Amino acid sequence: MPAKQRHGGLPEHLILAVLLVGFALLCQQQGWLWRWDHNIYDAQLRFWSRSAPDNIVIVAIDEDSLAQFGRWPWTRQIHAQLLRKLSGEQPRAIGFDVIFAEPDLRDLEGDRQLAQAIRNNRRVALPVVMEQPRLGATPLEILPLPALANAAAALGHVHVELDPDGIARSLYLHEGLGSPHWPHLSLALLQIAGELPAASTPVTAGTQSTASMMRWARAQPLLIPFAGPPGHFNQVSYAQVMQGNYAADTFRDKYVLIGATAAGLGDALPTPVSGFSHSMTGVEINANILDALIRDISIIPLPRGWQLALTGLLALLPMLMFPYLAPRTNLLAMLSLLVATLVLTAVLLITLHSWFRPSAALLAITLSYPLWSWRRLEQALRYLTQELDQLKNQTAELTIAPSPSLERDLDFLQHILPVRGWSLIGRDGQPAAGHGAIPGTPPATVPPGRWTGTTDGLWTTVNRQGETCLLYTSPSPRDL
Repeated sequence: MPAKQRHGGLPEHLILAVLLVGFALLCQQQGWLWRWDHNIYDAQLRFWSRSAPDNIVIVAIDEDSLAQFGRWPWTRQIHAQLLRKLSGEQPRAIGFDVIFAEPDLRDLEGDRQLAQAIRNNRRVALPVVMEQPRLGATPLEILPLPALANAAAALGHVHVELDPDGIARSLYLHEGLGSPHWPHLSLALLQIAGELPAASTPVTAGTQSTASMMRWARAQPLLIPFAGPPGHFNQVSYAQVMQGNYAADTFRDKYVLIGATAAGLGDALPTPVSGFSHSMTGVEINANILDALIRDISIIPLPRGWQLALTGLLALLPMLMFPYLAPRTNLLAMLSLLVATLVLTAVLLITLHSWFRPSAALLAITLSYPLWSWRRLEQALRYLTQELDQLKNQTAELTIAPSPSLERDLDFLQHILPVRGWSLIGRDGQPAAGHGAIPGTPPATVPPGRWTGTTDGLWTTVNRQGETCLLYTSPSPRDL
């Protein structure tokens, strides 16, 4: 069978390669397989866990704290007392994941005390949130109360991105109305501590056009490398801190994040590491982001050009390998390419902190084997059909048409053998056919298959149309 079946001068396996590469690139470009990509990313991220850092502590507004201080929201005098206790522990920076956007009309003194405690601490970051009153309306920046905002050492947004499946996997380091001028709260804490990463310098206003001043702008996207499942970070109950019930140096020189962990109280979101039935609270998500920035392990998606180039190369490999492999090894080669693609994705994620979406390449590799097998079967069937047709033609050419009768055969033999004539004698003793010489009296016995000679000729027995007859031949005179 020919190794290559050509169509228009191009080998068939190269045609299949072009089709597979084009299909894979289209899937990658359009993002049709995003759900598969997310599932692979989540699975690999769950295997890439790390120990909880010692330099980040969460002060949790949990069920025990609600039982002690009553239903939420609490008076801000309580938060002022907490800050005064933490200030004595000399933390590196304190981040509030609690919105203080409106004054407490029932306790204005509490607002004043909280502002004073923030000012005295000088290492507190407060959150900024985006609010959209209704669908399609202009978004609004919700800042803390002016007195609190002016007293804070830094402000930062606390938004994370939700993918189409509702899972939080990424964020933008800078966001804001009109221009991305607000750093994330984790960056604000690093800025307070003087440890701002060089790759996360603030984006200044003025980089956006006037036409975008009414839009929420974002910059510097990254995927969140979660350290572990919910509850992974060190936590101390808000009530314990207020009671002084914690070990010495629990907060000294640490990043302290204050936020709600009680069920139904905070902004809990599903994450790749939180499982199907659990969510991760906003303060824990911020702790993961802060830890990732401190360790400099933020995950960046591969640029689009590299995504397409790597996808095309992986989709091309099967059709370059199959023509040179035995059919029994093609399936093993395809499975090996699938495993190698997943390993490559994991290596890029863990070592280079780069995310490659592999689903388009995996689908192309998976389709390559049945497509190649189908075309090989088509070629085999086409080859066998051609061979059978050729054999049939050769058989027809070599076949000699059978003689229509014994008499014609004998006439033909008379021309090539030295005989003067022949005769067929039936059972009744009468000549049934003949030519030339007239037979004499036959011998008494004529054995079948042997010639018996007489004075005037040769006799034998033959079968003529199912009847046994005597055949007589008369040799030429020179042979007598």
